[in-house]
This record gives sequence, structure tokens and C-alpha cells, in this order.
Amino acid sequence: VNSAEYFPIPQEEIKAFRKQYFGPFADYFIITNVNRNQQRKDIPRTIAAFKEFRKVVPNSLLYLHMAIKDQGWDLEQVCKSMELDITRDVIFPKNFGPNQGYPREILNKIYNASDVVTSTTLGEGFGLAWMEALAARIPVLMPANTMLPEFINDEVGYLCKSGSTPSLWTTIQFDNEVMRPLTDVEDMVAKLVEIH
Repeated sequence: VNSAEYFPIPQEEIKAFRKQYFGPFADYFIITNVNRNQQRKDIPRTIAAFKEFRKVVPNSLLYLHMAIKDQGWDLEQVCKSMELDITRDVIFPKNFGPNQGYPREILNKIYNASDVVTSTTLGEGFGLAWMEALAARIPVLMPANTMLPEFINDEVGYLCKSGSTPSLWTTIQFDNEVMRPLTDVEDMVAKLVEIH
């Protein structure tokens, strides 16, 4: 992660960007997930946690920086099934595709405009979004699985339980038949409330 590309920007610039990018939701508590829409990232679990968090903090928004349709789910349909609207509850970037992202300068502004950057990944070899968000001095909330607890602790960010009970494990198709730890939604919501 290059600190010349990901860094804190002045509050006035953040405020202007939030207003321009998030429009009527600029003053909401913004939860951002920057990942590819693929099975290993378990995006529906992020959405489920947000739905529960919103019961506590109604003026909150989930921003999913990814394609609505990709290798994973049709996330518009996932949101609909959870009774969330993709125009006011969960929003996505415009003119975005898995092979056509945003310039790093804009991504840095998105990190800076977020109140927390999170993920419900089933595992990381390393991961970039949490490091880029930390470089921008934004709180990160990640599941305590694979390599993430080696780098994230109470001084660096927040971890939520993952794979902590026998029912929080799964195996996904075409993934070498390995067991993967699932994020504990209730613990994630509690950590989001703490961050808020």
C-alpha cells in the first residue's frame, strides 16, 4: 500500500466529497465494503449485518464498492430479499465493472468519506482494502480469520468473531473443498455499534 496514494485528506475536502458522492446520505453513518462480488467475500453476510445494525442506527448507509453482478450474487436481488432498497439503504458505484474500477485518487476519497471499512471475507491471503483504509486513517472492522488477526489488533482496528462456533463454518463450490470460517453477524453488529 503506497502512502502517497492512500492517505488522510482534509475534513473540508471529505465533507465536499461526501455531499457530491453520497448526496442525501452525506450525513449518514457510512459503512463501506471494498471487495469483489465473489463467493469467498460473502457479501450477503455484510448486508445481513447492516440490516441488523440499521435497527440500532437508522441513519446509516451501506456502500458496496463492487459490481452488482459478478462472480458471486445478483446483489440487487439479495438486497430485495432482505427488504433493503438499492437507492436508499445499500448503494453501489456508478459505471463500475469488475474489470473497470475507479482511479486510486477516487478510491482514497471513498475511504476517507467512510465512517468504517469492513468485510465478511471467508479468508484472505493478505487483502488490500483494510490496509488502504488504515493508510487513510479510517476504522476497519474485519473478521478474525486467516491472516487478519496477525495484523489487526486493538491498537490497529477491530476484529469480529469468525468461525467461533461449529455452525459458523462452510464449504463453497470450486474452492478446493476447504472449510471456511463465517463472520458472526451478531458480533459484527455489536462492533459496528461500538465504532459508531
